[in-house]
Amino acid sequence: MQQLPHRPGHPGATLIHVIGCQPGGTPLDLDQILDALKQPRAVTCRECNAASSFP
Repeated sequence: MQQLPHRPGHPGATLIHVIGCQPGGTPLDLDQILDALKQPRAVTCRECNAASSFP
């Protein structure tokens, strides 16, 4: 999981990655991922196609 900070004109966001996509990310279990994705401005990473990694 990666937190993108708020900056002028752009709200902060949360990106969910597969392991190895983003160095220094926080490892999560499936329940934590699903909870994180329920939050506003939370999405899966398109580059690592994280959405296809979840059961």
